[in-house]
Amino acid sequence: MKLNSVPAPRFPNLTIPTVPKRVLVVDDDVTFLSFCSLTLTRAGYKIDTAADGEQAWEALCATEYDLLWTDNDMPRLTGVELVARLHRAGMTLPVIIASGSIVLPEGGDGEQPGLAAVLHKPFTPDELVSAVQQVVPLQRVAPGFIHHPEAAAAESMSPNQPRFAGLNE
Repeated sequence: MKLNSVPAPRFPNLTIPTVPKRVLVVDDDVTFLSFCSLTLTRAGYKIDTAADGEQAWEALCATEYDLLWTDNDMPRLTGVELVARLHRAGMTLPVIIASGSIVLPEGGDGEQPGLAAVLHKPFTPDELVSAVQQVVPLQRVAPGFIHHPEAAAAESMSPNQPRFAGLNE
């Protein structure tokens, strides 16, 4: 399993490996698709892309994802239609839908049916990452996998060599 890593707060030389989450990003606007893909990749997510709802459906049938992030206004199959197809197929994948003009029917409790979140365009990279992290946070790896640059040097020392200079003086 390939691990990504993110900087640890307050410890700039310490990296904490994370288990990447796989997200399918769907948008017919190539520029916006690239923006979302690059932003989420930099945040530590593994990203696949699709240019419309039909391509997304094919990817969803072939690959397991942790999240579907989709635009609504697309040719061939809208985001809302894609979500409906997911639910008819019994898939329980969390979905974030984005649009500049979406009006969705609300469920009885005021929630959007089958959606983990709705993002209204335009949004910032921070808003995108925050929405995704709330739905599928990156999982930290067990502490034994934490890498620190000085750790390799300490492990290569002989067992009789003092690890901390000045302690025995």
